[in-house]
Amino acid sequence: MNYSITAFNIGNGLILKNKNNCIMKKNIGTIDRVLRIFFAVDIIILYYLETFTGIIGAILLVIGGIFLVTSIFRICPLYTIAGINTCAKEE
Repeated sequence: MNYSITAFNIGNGLILKNKNNCIMKKNIGTIDRVLRIFFAVDIIILYYLETFTGIIGAILLVIGGIFLVTSIFRICPLYTIAGINTCAKEE
C-alpha cells in the first residue's frame, strides 16, 4: 500500500488525510498529550546531559521523538491499531 499524508490547517484544528482522502481522527486526549510531551522532553534532556548514552540513549531519544511528534499531531498509530482513544467524548 502506498500512503501519503497531507496536513491541512483549517479553522480550529489540523486535519490529516491520506491518499484516499480518508480523514485520520485524533486519538490522543489532553492528559495523554501532556504526559507524552513531559516524557519526551525529559528523555531529550537526559540524553543531552549524557545520563543515557550509546545504543540505549539513541533508542530512548528516538522514543522521545516519537512521543513528541505523536503529541503534536494528536494521532498515535498504535492507538489506532489497538482501537484506543483517549480523547474526551463529544456530546
